[in-house]
Amino acid sequence: MSAAVALPISMAAAPSANAAPVVLQNPLGAGYLVAGSNDSVTGVWISFKIPQITCNAANPEGQVVNFLAGIDSYNTSDFEYVGVQEYCQPGPNSPEYYAIDSAQYPLHIEGIIHVSLGDVISAAVTVSGGMFHYELTDVTTGKSGTDTSPTSGTALNAAECLVVYSGIPLSKFAPVSFGKASTHVANTCDARVNGAKHAIGKFGSPATVYDLVLVNPVTNDTLARPTHLTDGGSSFTVTWKAAS
Repeated sequence: MSAAVALPISMAAAPSANAAPVVLQNPLGAGYLVAGSNDSVTGVWISFKIPQITCNAANPEGQVVNFLAGIDSYNTSDFEYVGVQEYCQPGPNSPEYYAIDSAQYPLHIEGIIHVSLGDVISAAVTVSGGMFHYELTDVTTGKSGTDTSPTSGTALNAAECLVVYSGIPLSKFAPVSFGKASTHVANTCDARVNGAKHAIGKFGSPATVYDLVLVNPVTNDTLARPTHLTDGGSSFTVTWKAAS
């Protein structure tokens, strides 16, 4: 199995619309984010079903896409995450799937987790006792794993449920649905901000909810974007739009 691919860590583009949720074109990911003040975000919970991937054998760099629960990355240089990465190696290869987290990157989250196409995944990053706690469960197989890392020096200002771009060509993925409406996993995609736990779309002032549209940082072409939130602000689908 190949080594997993490193992720970018900063999202700082300006909002492109003034609706609620606010549309944020950015080079990191597509999905939804709730932002608060520093030290206000202490948890995020997501679920999704691993989608079909189409590898391009002609691409000499390979292709990557990530499906993640994350904390931070919004106007900060840190990004704590857990989820699944898909990697198409260069040449005529089938997609490979990895359970990943930011604590030991590029190692896999602790536990024997072999995720596969079509599996339902739940994942969470929570904060307690000065530590990040990462948990990933393959709901389909029942396998799970955990990990930890210290919170020292991190902003704790945002929570994300999203598809993430790794800086090398973005894999062509079938529409991927997040949240209870498609996975039947309760209380996802949820976040905890200022001690209150809600579906991401339920947060209001002083927190801000962002609709994240993934754009190529060089060409500004749209690479992926989410649908509107449904099911009480907890569920949405991200659609691939273009190769990077």
